[in-house]
Amino acid sequence: MLKKYSDILKKVYYLAAKRHNEYIAESKEKYNGKSFVDLCEVTDFNDTSGLMELLLSQDMDTIKVIQTVMYIGRDYMPETEDEYYERIENNHNDPENTTPEPMLQCDEPEKLLQSWLSESNGVSEWKDKYTEAEQINQKMPLDRYLQRAFIILGMD
Repeated sequence: MLKKYSDILKKVYYLAAKRHNEYIAESKEKYNGKSFVDLCEVTDFNDTSGLMELLLSQDMDTIKVIQTVMYIGRDYMPETEDEYYERIENNHNDPENTTPEPMLQCDEPEKLLQSWLSESNGVSEWKDKYTEAEQINQKMPLDRYLQRAFIILGMD
């Protein structure tokens, strides 16, 4: 499945990165060199990336995969909360013998994607294509979410 959607995921990533860079450049210009502005200002952003148009040109199954990969990039953790706290506690108790963080890339990326798709992680209920595409498009750190998901899923 990842192979089937690889090209579109990479194109969405490219357009999201382009949008992010345009946003930073426009923000610096509008706000006297400040690269960080209040997120309320995002609505004033003149998005010329074509991301929303690309999303709307996809079928609903593709939108679901893109959105699921986005949420994997945002939410996936390679260890449970208990494992995380145990590792932190062990590292604190014995700083010379620290336990390294687990690798971000999962062992079975296809299985992970299928699992998240079937569980609709991050999505309470699929709605229409426009609503789901808009949900993806609204995420300003979309490029970072996808970049992280590509590592998790072992995509080059």
